[in-house]
Amino acid sequence: MAKVKTTERHYKNWKKAKVGLYIAQWSMPFIPATVITAVNWNDWFANQGLSLPFGFVSLLVSVLLSILAIYKRDDDAEKKISPIYSVAMILAVWGSTFLLLANIMDQMGFMFLATAGGVVGSATASQVNKSKIQPRIDEYRKLLDENVLDKKAQAKEQREIQAKEEAKQVVRVKIKGSE
Repeated sequence: MAKVKTTERHYKNWKKAKVGLYIAQWSMPFIPATVITAVNWNDWFANQGLSLPFGFVSLLVSVLLSILAIYKRDDDAEKKISPIYSVAMILAVWGSTFLLLANIMDQMGFMFLATAGGVVGSATASQVNKSKIQPRIDEYRKLLDENVLDKKAQAKEQREIQAKEEAKQVVRVKIKGSE
């Protein structure tokens, strides 16, 4: 009985690792920008006019749009609408951002570099999830199903047995009906 618990526990641990890496994948690009913004909050927002805060908001929107455009790339949408429109929209948002943030662009450059590091971390989390974690999850799910080791597999096995019994009864009724 210890093996049943061990196999099921390993499966659940791999599922938790997948969820953790998925959360990391989406949060890593935003962590560096958040830290840098918190450190420079007073310089950038406390004593500035509307240009800098609005530029910063458009910067956040452009970064978010760029990340979403990469993650949510849809092949079906590209067949109907040229992807160049997406590039044009992102460039327009980036251009307006640069105009509004001209007086702090050197600091923005460092923020972009830090955010690029976060995106690389995000890509690494995604790659580990795809190439290492998901195959293990699939392997343990297959073991649990083949050996009927957890409640889900037991319920599936029970449904299969019930379906086979019902099929036998239907065959019996058809045979009796044809006599």
